[in-house]
Amino acid sequence: MALEREQVPANRKWRTEDIFATQEDWEALYGKVEAAVAEKPGFAAYQGKLTDAATVLECMEKLNAIMLDVIRLDVYAFMRGDEDTRKSEFVALKSRMSQLEMKLAAETAFITPELTSLPAETLEAFAADPRLSDYDYTLRLLIKEKPHVLSQETEEVLSQGARVFDSSRQIFGMLDNADFPFPTIKVDGKPVEVTHGAYGMLLQNPDRRVRKAAFQAYYKAYIGLINTITATYVANVDKDVFIARARKYDSCLAMAMASEDVDIKVYHNLLKSVNKNLPLLHRYYRDRKKMLGYKSMHMYDVYTTVVEDAEIKVDYEEAFRIVKEGLHEFKLGELRLAEQRALERVHVVREQVFLDLGIVRVLQQVLDQQYLVDRAGNLGNKNLIIRLFLRLGALGVVGMHGVPQLMCQRENVAGGGLIVEQNIGVRQTEHADAVSAAALSGGLLHVNPAAAVRC
Repeated sequence: MALEREQVPANRKWRTEDIFATQEDWEALYGKVEAAVAEKPGFAAYQGKLTDAATVLECMEKLNAIMLDVIRLDVYAFMRGDEDTRKSEFVALKSRMSQLEMKLAAETAFITPELTSLPAETLEAFAADPRLSDYDYTLRLLIKEKPHVLSQETEEVLSQGARVFDSSRQIFGMLDNADFPFPTIKVDGKPVEVTHGAYGMLLQNPDRRVRKAAFQAYYKAYIGLINTITATYVANVDKDVFIARARKYDSCLAMAMASEDVDIKVYHNLLKSVNKNLPLLHRYYRDRKKMLGYKSMHMYDVYTTVVEDAEIKVDYEEAFRIVKEGLHEFKLGELRLAEQRALERVHVVREQVFLDLGIVRVLQQVLDQQYLVDRAGNLGNKNLIIRLFLRLGALGVVGMHGVPQLMCQRENVAGGGLIVEQNIGVRQTEHADAVSAAALSGGLLHVNPAAAVRC
């Protein structure tokens, strides 16, 4: 059975008190940011004046300072909400953050239209200005977005609809977590609740009857909600179609790829490559069926091992040691860790383990090495970085997500059962071509190099 929050051991909980010691501290900063957003003239003082680098920098710096506090407030609110999606006080925190972000978006709605109204040459000059080096990627991205940026009034209306546009995701999140009727099956004569986390483990059970029971019970619960899920999905598609048309994109796909700053050809080439190599996948499943001795293969047969004694179970402390040892192999100098403190911290979300600040500190020190990331925050030795990501993937590190201030790049590394999250400042996307072959060849590495967080 799934544990209640108070039943989870302290060393298996994340420490939100490291973000805010108390909820009262969160409230204090929330009030400060709310006042800053509502302040007059506030951002309106820059409206109609974003025509020179000095003014643009001042505006960006002001927005950046507020965004740093917003991100901190947002992370705390959503982490508390994820502790128990049923608790109304945590749902309220997330709702208040949505309202605050919507107000900030409305106050700053003029920035993008005003900048995109400038000639491309002016924006290029801004991006090349050393004073605006922290925002060069964002400024160059605006040149590509010029055809899809609307008037200030329209942008403000769209920003006011942010909560409405996000409602489908919120509804499904509540349905899939707080209200989902997790079924129970018998395993070795004992009742086992098929939670989201337990489901993946049950599909690896060597007993085919257990796997089949878990699969059928799990999806029967979803089928029981199929009408609500379908309506929610349709609403989300309608939202995407509306925004794509409003912003004059050719399709929802074009809009989605533009938001990642990735050419739509990448998407089509990926599909083409996958379809071209499907015969290899089909061969694998034929061989797998033969090795398992089955007449037919089902989805619940896909994840169980085909060899004996292949199960590997690693507890948190051992996983920490393996990752640390793996990072030392790169000879990146002394990696100073507050080991005991790190070992006391683990993120557990629906039975999935998330390494916390100890591993984050390791990765920060790794990424801070000058030959990986230079003083300007740009990627240095691309091949070494790719090997590092591959090594982390082999060690079981599933993903790294970077959200530096106004811009973001994410490196998602496929692997085993751990997730490490770290903020890193990477602006260039030159490594995209270097990783494409690795991504398609082994399926181990997937890199999404240019995901910009735009305010």
